Amino acid sequence: MIRHIEISLESQHGALLRVLGTIERRGWVVRAMDMDSQGNDAQTLRLKIERSRHHSGSFDTLTRHVTKLFCVRQIGVSTTQTDECAIVETSASPHAHMAAVATGAPA
Repeated sequence: MIRHIEISLESQHGALLRVLGTIERRGWVVRAMDMDSQGNDAQTLRLKIERSRHHSGSFDTLTRHVTKLFCVRQIGVSTTQTDECAIVETSASPHAHMAAVATGAPA
């Protein structure tokens, strides 16, 4: 089954690699990818992914693991075949909150 996912990332060295690596290690294959800049500090990544036929990992497990990545701000998943995504997490990473508290920035 093909799924559409939209991820807001912090503009950090290796952020894209961490996200794509997590997706592949969880048994999903990226079929299409598009990335836009949201200014100097963020990027939006839109992916069309499909579960590998030899892997039984669930989509919910995948989104939980991607959400925990340090560089992920929020994640949205498509509820239909269109590209519209519903946000499932807004303060995705507990690490982002801890970093914001340490620097005095809003989380």
